[in-house]
Amino acid sequence: GMQGHNWGKSHAEGYAWGHCNDFVVDGERTPGTWFEGLSGRVKVGPLTTPYLSVAALHHAGETYRFDHRRAMFSKHISVGIDRWTFSLSQDDATLTGELFADRFRFAGLRYEDPSGAILHCLNAKLANARLTLARSGKPGLHLETDRMALEIGTRDHSHGVPVLC
Repeated sequence: GMQGHNWGKSHAEGYAWGHCNDFVVDGERTPGTWFEGLSGRVKVGPLTTPYLSVAALHHAGETYRFDHRRAMFSKHISVGIDRWTFSLSQDDATLTGELFADRFRFAGLRYEDPSGAILHCLNAKLANARLTLARSGKPGLHLETDRMALEIGTRDHSHGVPVLC
């Protein structure tokens, strides 16, 4: 069995997730480059955490992971109905990103907790993204795409995105 997007007895209070393996760097498509990331807020007892984040970027045979404490507890996270921005640092690298889509590109799904509480999953398969990887002693890497999968999880049901199921 599998429970996707669950944290304990319920879904996250809110989250943003993105994945893409089709980027452009300096005007050229970059086969083999990929990104995956997640920021989520979860309930721990009566409290809700700030956004906790992890991400990885693979480019030119090298994988840059942002999954240690410094990255996970980044204060530079913003999640809206149609946009996710972040800045994650680990070791000598910083990854900043902006993932976004027009609202008409999103489809809404209804996720129900065992308690009956509802989380709306807003999913866009053709979102835009701009990522920048800054590394100590190396030139910055700038990646762009219009083929990002972006998912926003929200308990605010006033988002205006059609909920299909």
